[in-house]
Amino acid sequence: MSSNDSLSALPTLTEIPSARTALAWIKELPVLGRCARAIHAKLSERRWARDCQRHVRNPVRYPALPAIELITARYRTPGAEPARIAVVVHLFYPELLDQICGYLRNITEPFDLIVSTPHRELVVRIAQYCADQAESVTIAIAENRGRDIGPFVALYRSGIFSSYEMVLKVHGKKSSYSDDGARWRMALLDDLCGSPEVVSKTLSIFRRDSTVGIIGPAAFYLTNERFCGSSTSILQKLLMPAQILEGSINPGFFAGSMFWFRPKAIELLNQIPESQLCFRAEDGSSDGTLAHAIERIFCPLSTAHGYEISTIKR
Repeated sequence: MSSNDSLSALPTLTEIPSARTALAWIKELPVLGRCARAIHAKLSERRWARDCQRHVRNPVRYPALPAIELITARYRTPGAEPARIAVVVHLFYPELLDQICGYLRNITEPFDLIVSTPHRELVVRIAQYCADQAESVTIAIAENRGRDIGPFVALYRSGIFSSYEMVLKVHGKKSSYSDDGARWRMALLDDLCGSPEVVSKTLSIFRRDSTVGIIGPAAFYLTNERFCGSSTSILQKLLMPAQILEGSINPGFFAGSMFWFRPKAIELLNQIPESQLCFRAEDGSSDGTLAHAIERIFCPLSTAHGYEISTIKR
């Protein structure tokens, strides 16, 4: 079944009159797998309210960062240990959800799923579609600024990743200025989570070597010295407040901004003043934006914090 077919079978938020009705609707859905058994066989009404709840927090608003509203539907089996792994997906193109979820099935360890998207009307659809995929599903409704980077920075600075050992960052990449978007997306996903063996090998590297901060696809690791483009001046301004010397720009970056990371490794991201994180409205630029500059600082931030960068191949 295609993502369009599977998602179109579910009602949109505009068809649900209230948040309370939405929660009741989610509760009655025929969710498959262990999540369904936990929900329908083991959870009382009170436990459901506690463990599978719709939290709408006050929007996390920053002067410059995209505003984020978090909606969490928890499906975790009662008594289960908290997940040590998280996956954060930025979903601008809903039709790619099925493909991305297919790759995430290669993660055999329990994980929490965080989906950022500007599409408020798809919240219920995404929650249901991903319900049997992860231990819990959190949907971050984000302003459409900064592509996948803006929402990711806002989420990171909110502390949502702090309890996890490792996090996989991916997104539904399509390049309006290039025909290579789909090819890049699949190549990146293949390298990061293309098989259970790839995922297991990656997690083993993190657990075997506590100095590894970021792991990404070898084929997409580029040097800032050669590929910084017109983002150099923005990059230097971002790194100065974090007390990172200009020479630290050289470690490079993973093109496409998809990688595994240890949340502690990029803690220096919190030292960049919010006033310098002003993501402008999307205009289709292929280079020179704040999002392109931040894509290039994750590895320098990690190395400046004492962590190593590692690469993987299929």
